[in-house]
Amino acid sequence: MNFAKNEMAVIVARLFQQFDVELLTPTPHVVMGKGASHPSDTWIRYHRKVEKPQYDQTSALKEQAVGCPVQHV
Repeated sequence: MNFAKNEMAVIVARLFQQFDVELLTPTPHVVMGKGASHPSDTWIRYHRKVEKPQYDQTSALKEQAVGCPVQHV
């Protein structure tokens, strides 16, 4: 059970790192009854976040060659 909770936490964290998520269902709730409880029908909209350009080693060497200060990111 603990492994499943940790696994879901990692999946959700990665989702929010890579996507902008918008909740479309106004009031999601837990449906209780016979058997296991489960969430109501819930709709979301998601868009992949724009990636920031990576600072590569080649660019750093070129900048140092022309006298630019070193940046630590």
